[in-house]
Amino acid sequence: MDITKELLRALRADVDGALEAVGKKHSVVLKLGRCTFTSSNATFKLEVDTIEIGGEVVTKELANLREMHKLLGLEEAHLTQVFAMNGRNFTLAGYKNTGGAKPFLIRNLSDDILYVSTRDAVFRALKIVPR
Repeated sequence: MDITKELLRALRADVDGALEAVGKKHSVVLKLGRCTFTSSNATFKLEVDTIEIGGEVVTKELANLREMHKLLGLEEAHLTQVFAMNGRNFTLAGYKNTGGAKPFLIRNLSDDILYVSTRDAVFRALKIVPR
């Protein structure tokens, strides 16, 4: 039997369900990440995120934002501030060190979808004058 993309998609669906149960047991969020494979083996990356008392999942990107916000020119109050962009309300959800031109993750409050954004767009929305 060869390992194929179709097999890996089916495995991912089954494993995601099992990881959800294990994550609840240990009060963390478990996610499968990237997968590399050949015809005879496959490797999935496993991501583990903590859950705060209020129920917020602390992803790697959110932890980066909290640790680096001052270096990025943000105040602590900006981390939870609701801001408008294109007629929709957002909050900051993370910072990707390798994000290139769009390193900020922002969360749409109406549908809980994450988007990437530029520093300039985030600063404009938060009414921050760049240094």
